[in-house]
Amino acid sequence: MKLYIDPQGNRNGILANQDHLIKQDWVECQKKQDGTYADNYNLDGTLAPDDEPTVEQVVGESNRRQGLLIPANKVTGLQARYNSLVRRSGSLTPAQDAQKDALDDMWDAIDSLVDKQETISEMTPIPQDFTNDSYWI
Repeated sequence: MKLYIDPQGNRNGILANQDHLIKQDWVECQKKQDGTYADNYNLDGTLAPDDEPTVEQVVGESNRRQGLLIPANKVTGLQARYNSLVRRSGSLTPAQDAQKDALDDMWDAIDSLVDKQETISEMTPIPQDFTNDSYWI
């Protein structure tokens, strides 16, 4: 499939056997270096800059990463278990103490993601590749 842009800025995907659909005023869109089509094009078919990422997208990425650590359907149960272990601190069995430590580590990892989310959200502009692990580690 090839991608064309018309004078109104509409993109049209045309298969090899559909050449008859191409209008004279349509321009073939350039591909990115990786061989894929871009999200945005100028009317002459050249690559246009991608829209700047939004804070909402950064929050979404943070939530996605948090969900990898603790699935949403487990958060409430883990919070309740953690609170129960904290209330009994000092009288925990070794197994309970290890469980509390593991939960401490998970909450610390979540806190770290929230901190990274805030840092990335405050960048001007937010980097196009903000989903790269280098921003989150």
